[in-house]
Amino acid sequence: KMILIRASLEIGRFFLAGIAAVVGLLTVFSMTKIWSEAFWKPHPEPEKPSAPSASSPNAWALIPVLGMAVLTVMIGFFPEPLFQLAQAAANELLHPDIYVRTVLENGP
Repeated sequence: KMILIRASLEIGRFFLAGIAAVVGLLTVFSMTKIWSEAFWKPHPEPEKPSAPSASSPNAWALIPVLGMAVLTVMIGFFPEPLFQLAQAAANELLHPDIYVRTVLENGP
């Protein structure tokens, strides 16, 4: 969202920047409501005895989850390399002549 707001401000589209900021705030408000409903409300008492719980997951099952969590946090803290990669890909899509020239020069 911040990239969109910054770009809107740079080109003088203050209304669009305001809309993006409001949408961001509404998203935070919505996620706060979901978080409080899911995690901060008291756990309901079971109506009847439940089946025995499954054993705790083994360490091998947690490795992919931890990997994705670390990747998500890294993207959140360091978005610039991913953003540069996306810009490079967009540049190549907008200018296919670069790709065609490279393929023709380095042909079989």
